[in-house]
Parts: sequence; C-alpha cells; structure tokens
Amino acid sequence: EGFDNQRYIMFGGMVSSYQPGYWFFEIINMSHKLFLCSIVVFFNSGSPEQFLIAIFEVVLFAGFVAILSPHNSRFETIMFIVVQFALLSILIRALVIKAQFSLEDGYDQENWNVVLNVIILIPIFIVVGLFVLPLLQLLLECCKRWRRMRKKLKQIQPVDSSKMDKPERNHADQWYRDLTRTADPDPDAEF
Repeated sequence: EGFDNQRYIMFGGMVSSYQPGYWFFEIINMSHKLFLCSIVVFFNSGSPEQFLIAIFEVVLFAGFVAILSPHNSRFETIMFIVVQFALLSILIRALVIKAQFSLEDGYDQENWNVVLNVIILIPIFIVVGLFVLPLLQLLLECCKRWRRMRKKLKQIQPVDSSKMDKPERNHADQWYRDLTRTADPDPDAEF
C-alpha cells in the first residue's frame, strides 16, 4: 500500500530522528532499554555476573549503533554512543565497588576513589568537548581570516598625494558651473 500520512502524524516523532531505512530502530532501542531494566534483574541481584552481562550488552549495542549509524545526523549517533559510554562507566564503577579488595592486594582507598571518579567524569568531558570543539574551530578560523586580512592590508602601499593628478570634479559641481555660466545675467529677462 502507499504512505499513510495519518500514521506518520501519529508515530512520526518516534521515527523522525532515524534514516528512512532504519525507521524500526526505535523498537531495537526500546529492546535494549528493556534488557537493561528488566532482563538483567533476573540474575543474582548485585552480583558481578549481573554487571558483566549489562556491560557486555552495552558494549555490543554501542558497537551495533556505531556500525549502522541509523540516526539522521552524525552528531545524534555520536551523542548516543557517548550515552552508552556513560552507562558503561557507571557499570564498571559498580563492578569495581562490588569487588572485594583487601590491603594484601595493595588496595588503596584514596587511589580507587580517584579512579572511580575519573571513570564517571570521562563521558562528561567527552560531551563538553563535543560542544567546545566546534567553537574552538570557529575561533581559529576567525583568527586565520583576521591574519590574512592584516597581511593583505600590509601589502597595500600608501599613495603619495603629490604624485597624483588633480582629481576630476564631481559631475554635480561641473553641471552647476555650466548652468551658472550660461545663465542670463539679467534677472528681469523673460524666458
């Protein structure tokens, strides 16, 4: 059958961010979320196996999205992968916290806190970088243009006014002089 405008109006918001060939990708994305929220729960709660399965699924799905690139814009795909990376960093942090370390293993609480905080902050820095990088590129381009313009202005030689011919008179001035020269000096004369 043909394209149904009414259905697109009803469901267009769900598929408008995807390329036409990947209109179904929202269903796959919802399956991913369903797996993380409800399927993983059936494993031993808080066990390392639960975290490892969730980590495996997040990495697999992020790779799947990176390869297919189903979104309309590359920026949306990059942001989606950054979100998956943030999920991954949270899961890794939870797995490391869950692991039982002892002082015999060379465990240092302060170092681990720094490492765990860095794991969480990496996605934030990536997102900030994605927004700051285009601004920096724009600033660099403006600086390059400014330098080129200054270089061109320095190449222009100043003009010596003593070597210049007298400038031609303005056409309006010339017209006025011609008009007053030919005008009848007698104001009482008839036209």
